[in-house]
This record gives sequence, C-alpha cells and structure tokens, in this order.
Amino acid sequence: MTMRSTTRPSRPRTTGRITLSGRLFLLVAVGLLALVAMAAMASVASANQARAGARMARVSAAMSQEWNADMMHDGIRADVIAALYATTPELWKVLEVDGVTEHASEFVKHFTAAEAGAPESLRPEFQRVLPHVQQYARTASALVALAGKDRARAEAALPGFLELFGQLEEKLGAISEALLAAVQAEVRGAAAAAESARTMIVLVGLAATALFVLVGLWTRRTIRRSLQRMAAALRRVAGKDLTVRVEAESRDEVGEMAVSLNEAMEQIGSALRAAGESASTLTAASEELAGVSSRLGRSAEDVATEVGVVSTSSAEVSGSASAMSAAAEQMSASIQSVAGQATAAAQVASEAARTAQNTSAEMGRLNEASQEIGQIVKAITSIAEQTNLLALNATIEAARAGEAGKGFAVVATEVKDLAQETARATDDITGRISAIQELTGRTARAIDEITTVIGRINENQAAIATAVEQQASTTAEITQRVSEVTAGASQINTNIAGIAGATTSTSEGAEATQLSAARLAEVAVQVNSLIAEFAC
Repeated sequence: MTMRSTTRPSRPRTTGRITLSGRLFLLVAVGLLALVAMAAMASVASANQARAGARMARVSAAMSQEWNADMMHDGIRADVIAALYATTPELWKVLEVDGVTEHASEFVKHFTAAEAGAPESLRPEFQRVLPHVQQYARTASALVALAGKDRARAEAALPGFLELFGQLEEKLGAISEALLAAVQAEVRGAAAAAESARTMIVLVGLAATALFVLVGLWTRRTIRRSLQRMAAALRRVAGKDLTVRVEAESRDEVGEMAVSLNEAMEQIGSALRAAGESASTLTAASEELAGVSSRLGRSAEDVATEVGVVSTSSAEVSGSASAMSAAAEQMSASIQSVAGQATAAAQVASEAARTAQNTSAEMGRLNEASQEIGQIVKAITSIAEQTNLLALNATIEAARAGEAGKGFAVVATEVKDLAQETARATDDITGRISAIQELTGRTARAIDEITTVIGRINENQAAIATAVEQQASTTAEITQRVSEVTAGASQINTNIAGIAGATTSTSEGAEATQLSAARLAEVAVQVNSLIAEFAC
C-alpha cells in the first residue's frame, strides 16, 4: 500500500462561475434574443412597409382623383362646345342641366380630393392651381348660360375659354407628372425599405447564428473537457489507484462532482489505511493469543501431573482406611495390635494431610493461571470488537463510495466476519476457563474437607494411644471414622476424575485457541494483501 497522498481535494477555480444549467440557459437565451431581434426587425420593417404602403395608397388615390379631375376638365370643354352648337333650346337646356353644372362640380370635387391626398410638397402647387380650376368651372358655366341667351357673344367668348382650357391643361399635366413622380418615389422608398429590412434581418440572423454557434461550442468544450478528466480519474480508480485527484476548474455541477470524488477517495483511502492498521493489530493479537494458548496447554499438562499425584494419594488413603477397618475388628483381641495399627494410621493420616495441602496449593496456582488466561481472552475479545467496528465503518464508507467501493466492501465484510468468529472463539475459551475455575474451587474445597477429616483421624489416634482401656468403647467410633475416611477418599477420587476431565478440556481448548490464532494470522495476511493492491 502506497503512502498517503498529501494533495488536498481541489476546489473550483474562481474563473468558472457559470454553472452547467447557467450555460445551457445562456445558450437558450442567445437563441431567444436572436429570435426576438429578428422579430423586432421584421416588425419594424412591416411597420415601415405599412406606412410606405399607406403613403403610396394616398398618393395613388390623389393621382386617381387628379386623373378624374383631368377628365372632367376635358368633359367641361366638350359640354361648352356642345352647348354652343345646340340646334334647339330644348337640347341646350338638357346640356346645361345634365352637363356643365354637374361636371363643373365634379371637377372641383376631384381636384380638391386630389389635393387632400397629395404629398405635403405638392399641396402648394394645388393651392396655386385651385383658383384656375374654380375660374375654369365658373367660366364654363357662364359660357353655357350665355350660349342659351346670346349665341353670338358666346361664340365670341369661346377662344378665351379655350385659352383658359389650355393653360389649365398645362397646370394639370404638371400636377399629374408630379403625382406620378411621387408615386414612383414612394414605390422606390417602399422597395428600399423592404430591401433594407431584408438585409438587416439577414445580418441579425447571421450574427445571432454565429453567436449561438460560439456559445454552443464554448459550452461543449468546457463540459467535454471536465467530463474527460472525470472519466480518466474514474478509470484510474477502477485500476485500484486511490491517490487520483481531479482538479475542479469550474464551479458548475461537474466541478462539484470532482470535489465529491476527491473527498470520497480521501475517505476510502483513510478507511483502507485504518483497516491495514487494524490488520497489523490483529496479527500481533493472534501471535499473543498463540503464546497464551501454548502456556495454557503447558499449565494443563502440569495440572494433569498433579492430578496423578493426588489420585495416587487418594488410593493410599483408601488402602489405609481399609487397613484401619481391619485393625478395628481385631482391636478387641489384641490391644498391642490396635496400638500399632493406630500408630500406622496416624502416620498415614499425616502423609495424607501433607499431600492434601500440596494438592490445595497446586489448585490455587491452577486457579491463578486460569484467571490470567481469562484476562488475556478479554483483551482478545476487546481487539475483536474494535476490529469489527473498524470493518463496519469501512463497509459504511465503501457504501458511500458507490461502485468505486464495492471491492473494498467485500474485504471489509470478510474482516468483520473474521472478527465475529474471533469473538465467538474467545467466548468459548472464556466458558471453558470458567468451568476450570469452578472445578478447581470444588477440588480445593474437597481437599480442605479431606484435611479436616485427616485432622480428626489424628485426634482419634491420639485418644487411642492414651486410653487403650477404652478400646472396646471406641472401636465402634473408630469404625465409623474409617467409614467416613473411605467416603472422603471416594469423593476425592470423584473430584480428581472431574479435575482430569477439566484438564483434558483445557488442553483441547488450548489447541483450538492455537488453531484460531493461526487462522487469525492468515486472515490478517489476506487483509494486508488485499489492501496492498490499492494505492492510497
């Protein structure tokens, strides 16, 4: 496992303050602004064309009215000539009523309407010609009226009327030409406005398209570059390199992903390093457990040896009790024989007392050894619990890392299972040691009872030595005491058998503990090997 990287998770630079959603919004905003600009240009162009069309329509209408006035101008002349050459008064009257009066009124009306629709630049010309129009209409009406009264005078006035007609015709022609020029100017202005609008719309569209493309390319470049760095970092993580760090160059969502990835790699690396330290601690603990189990096995062998000694002593006590029983039966026949047997019984009792005391001391040492083993097992249990907690924390951190932490989650689960198995093994050892301690206490109490019984035997033997004359009365008591000794010896044998079984269980537990310690060492090596595959 490589050394821990000192590179801290990089924070986004201050240059990229626009988020990913902000960039997309900017792209959409550019498109919308382009559409709005083009719509505004189209609206302005449409309004300009509408105004130009309205002006052209007014000028065209004025020109139409002027043409009507010009026709009325010719019609009035025809009416005057027709009235002058009417052959009957009835025909003249019809011409006067239906011709000149109506045509003169229409002439002035059309000319006035043409003036109203004419451009402002032509209205002064209309104002200058209007008196001539009115004079022409009045002259025509007067001439027609004169023709009905005095044809000769009317014919004499006709040349002056025709001269007035010619002058007015020139003025009306000039106005018609001016109106036609105005219409053509409006047409050219409308065409120029339409062309200008089309040009502006095309230019705005091209500028908007260029800006939209530039913003799109900028957005694509920044997003693609950040995502490529993230993909490269994740490929290194997939290759078990946890030292990788992604430099976040922006404060958008991709930059936040880079910061989160850096923090996740830091947490996973810390968890792996902690797991490695725990594995080392587990290795040391397994070695210590193996040593303790070895000492426990040797202590069990020592206990087995002492149990053999106690068993021999118990057999001797049983034999002595049998001899004492036979001597008690023969006491009534021979006092000397009883005294000798009593002395032998006292010696045997003293030896049994010493043996019982030695056995009690050995039981005390066995109890102390079992307590020492219990303390060591507690330490192992504490280490297993800590390892389990570390494995659980590592599992949680791996779950936070998602796909990148799946491999480590499996390792952490195996470590946790092994820690739990160690805890169960230590619990089993604790139970066995408690059983040994309980049997040791019971054996010690039984030996104390044996010592008490042997003391009583000594007292009885002293009484026999000092009062042989009381043998008859005390023979029954001696027999009873011998029976008690026999029962005590049987109890001692039973207790010794229990101690032997406990010693066997202790030996088996020590062997199981050694196997568990060896397995823990193997697991620690496996954990270290798995962690070494990651560079953190």
